[in-house]
Amino acid sequence: MEVVTEDIEKVIKSLGLFRKRAQMIQRLSQEYLEDGWTHVTQLHGVGKYAADAYAIFCTGKWDRVKPMDHKLNEYWDFLWFVCTELKKEGEL
Repeated sequence: MEVVTEDIEKVIKSLGLFRKRAQMIQRLSQEYLEDGWTHVTQLHGVGKYAADAYAIFCTGKWDRVKPMDHKLNEYWDFLWFVCTELKKEGEL
């Protein structure tokens, strides 16, 4: 599906740097749809934060990363606590 760059810009304008970000979103989206990548960090514009978020929310491999972002770290700590408790109770 083709989306006009200006349509993306309108949606993300309040974030600042909307022109650059719109182009990055388009490139990342195109690369994501292609089969040539094996790890999310191979996609354009994906750094540690995005890779950690992808591992936590998309792949379920949250225990293989240790995020540096405050909010991701809080959620990671929550997951660790829940899994630890479930293991204690023999439910995991």
